[in-house]
Amino acid sequence: MPGAAGSRGGGWSPQSHGHIAFLALATALLLYAAHALVGPSWTVLVLGGICLPLPAAAAVGLAPGFLALVTPLIGALLAMYLLLAGVARLAGMPWRLTVPAGALVVAWPVATTLPLT
Repeated sequence: MPGAAGSRGGGWSPQSHGHIAFLALATALLLYAAHALVGPSWTVLVLGGICLPLPAAAAVGLAPGFLALVTPLIGALLAMYLLLAGVARLAGMPWRLTVPAGALVVAWPVATTLPLT
């Protein structure tokens, strides 16, 4: 049924919220670990080091080709998070408070566009 919730058309479904929650937790863990291990100043290099191999792996067949399409989106979302985290840091906000928002900024669009079944 076209447009039905949970269909491939992008409607709401409990399964999509499960993907969002899982990806938000995974992204929060990644952001928290990057900030905690190398500090906010070096987080850009850590996140770039994680994102850059994805399209290359897709190009040589080691990963799904879809990754070559979504990696720039993920990179742009991470860049937006880092920009907002930098502004928050300049305003005196602890970086730990920016992680939940950053996790949702990245996870929500990725979870709703991934071709998972």
